[in-house]
Amino acid sequence: MTRFLLPIIASLGLLTLAGCGGGTPNDDLARNCTVDRTKVERFSLCLPDNWTHTTEQFGGQGSFVVYINAGEEENSLMRMHVKKDPLEEEVPSSMALAKRAVEISQKSAPEYSPVSVKPVIIDTTETILHEFYATPNPDAGPVHYYQYIVINEGIVYGFTGVVFAEEDEKLLELLMDVFTNVQFV
Repeated sequence: MTRFLLPIIASLGLLTLAGCGGGTPNDDLARNCTVDRTKVERFSLCLPDNWTHTTEQFGGQGSFVVYINAGEEENSLMRMHVKKDPLEEEVPSSMALAKRAVEISQKSAPEYSPVSVKPVIIDTTETILHEFYATPNPDAGPVHYYQYIVINEGIVYGFTGVVFAEEDEKLLELLMDVFTNVQFV
């Protein structure tokens, strides 16, 4: 798994040299969560009824992986890698930091192939949802990544999602709602 995420983790680690705060309130997804939110460390997710999650320490101090499953399914539908680093200096805006994250992924992800870059509100922060393919292991083929960064209370959070249900469009839409519906507690 380390080889799989090394380029992504390296790019997010470089971003902790700069940071910002603020954002736009009233995240529609967060407001419309109709189930009790599921707490994961210092944030919560809006998991559908009967969905479960497990966490596992990964990489540097404070970084971890959240495995998201539907009901009693043993196989994860999504892996959400969360990299945390202390904020070391300010940048003009959260979007500036997010744009820099996209640039770093473009340069460092092996066999990078872009899909989309679009603005998104995470909790109350405007950032960029970056979707791309990369091939960290040539024997395994390309991996589909979803990535964004946010800053909360002096910590840069890099969220990288790997989804294992791309052929089911409705399920993929639901997983993207889960992935982007993070709310800090």
